[in-house]
Amino acid sequence: MRYTLSDILEGGVIQGWRQLTEFADLSKIYVNSTTIQEMPTGEAATQGEVILTTAHECWSTPERFWDMVQGMVQSKAAAVFFSFPNEQVMLPKRAVDFAQKNGLPLFIIPWDYRLSEIQMAVFKGIQEKALIEYRKLQNTLFNLFFESKPLADAVHAVARELRMPVAVLDQEGEVVQRSWTADGQLKLGIPSLQVEVGVRPTAIYGTLALYPGPGQREPDPQALAQYVAFPLSLWFHKRNTEDMANARIRNEFVWNLANSGDTSQEELARQAVYLGFDLALPYTCIAMKAQLPEALCGAEKYSAQTAQSVFDITDLLLREAGKQGLRMMAGNLGLSYILYVENRPEGAIQGINDFLEGADERLCRRFPQWTFFWGVGETGPGHTDYPGAYEHASQALKYCLNAKDGGRRFTYQNTQKALIVATLSQSQEIRERAQKLLGALLDYDTSSEIHLMDTLIAYLSSNYNISRTARQLHIHRQSLLYRLEKIEQLTGMRLDSHEDLFILEAFSRIYRSY
Repeated sequence: MRYTLSDILEGGVIQGWRQLTEFADLSKIYVNSTTIQEMPTGEAATQGEVILTTAHECWSTPERFWDMVQGMVQSKAAAVFFSFPNEQVMLPKRAVDFAQKNGLPLFIIPWDYRLSEIQMAVFKGIQEKALIEYRKLQNTLFNLFFESKPLADAVHAVARELRMPVAVLDQEGEVVQRSWTADGQLKLGIPSLQVEVGVRPTAIYGTLALYPGPGQREPDPQALAQYVAFPLSLWFHKRNTEDMANARIRNEFVWNLANSGDTSQEELARQAVYLGFDLALPYTCIAMKAQLPEALCGAEKYSAQTAQSVFDITDLLLREAGKQGLRMMAGNLGLSYILYVENRPEGAIQGINDFLEGADERLCRRFPQWTFFWGVGETGPGHTDYPGAYEHASQALKYCLNAKDGGRRFTYQNTQKALIVATLSQSQEIRERAQKLLGALLDYDTSSEIHLMDTLIAYLSSNYNISRTARQLHIHRQSLLYRLEKIEQLTGMRLDSHEDLFILEAFSRIYRSY
């Protein structure tokens, strides 16, 4: 039920009009907008637009009417309404015949009309008809949902009603459903109108994206949000509810697997088959802690928005594993997560590192104010000792959370070093020796700002590799060699001695722990 030329002529918007061209059914000519132009040109009009004009620049030069009508035909205007002061001003027959031949309705309206009032009346009529269309579309979407139709049917209904391609995207910007099928028919990179799908502020599920064609007017974003986006959110809410129910079952299974509960191994194996998990695969266990931004700590920690975010984090982790072709079992208890990530046969450690990089990037992009800490267990072939693997990952996460160097990822191998350092740090004598040995470097740094202590730490963490250390510090190789020589002079230790390197690494770790 779109606004048409008949609505203007029969709805009392204009009285006393006279038609210069003849068309059988003006109700088939749709009106998208209206504009007032003193000297209309094709470039200034859009498809489906009604032009209101006095065309006063044509009065003394009737030949210009031909150019004007030609431009309106090319722009596919809906109609042109002329307002002339007297009968002496008229359109040449050649221009009228051209409009008739090319389907452009031309009208004469009384001179005493204020064109701005007509424009406002037409605009109001377009809006009223559009709201009727939106309400009709809303009812269609509700009916499709309650008839248990898939989201695809809803997206196609929106596309048909709005007469343009549409797509529904998830929170990551990935296409959930689209109205076209042929690949390459539409490039998603082109500008589009986007409206959030969901219920503010706690349940924004994704985006409704629209792709108007050239010259096609964009729909009203407010009307889309009110009449279209909310019904579409029902499909997301339904899927979310189902996913949460399934996630709870998987959650309990993963926590039982990790904590050696009362469930027998036979029962766990049976449940795994039911849930689609393969316990025979080798996995690396990762313990992850999501830390809320300060604004959500305290009273709001258990808000509905936070609960939704906790669920979304699991979803993002599963997506990243799927993207990298890795099977994964995931569970969470509040903001604490257990992940069993499949080991790649061709490179388990690299596969785990790739997953961690991708997952961390996704999470930080989606939740920029949150902080994520990772504890990584041992990676190896063969059957996984699930409780043991989780114990090692938990230890790594514990050290990660307590680390003072700002790192957000810790491996079980790191914890063994950290345990040695923690034990040594308990000795007052060893702490004093570490402080005395490294004090010379710290004093030099204070006076020269060359940062020998940072240089030593970088050199040790780079496995004594000169080139790698220079790249890490962004300095020239010769500058690094000068610094290393200075470290030897101030500490009395040799960097080509394994024993001295052991002492320097142990003392530097002890120094960083207090």
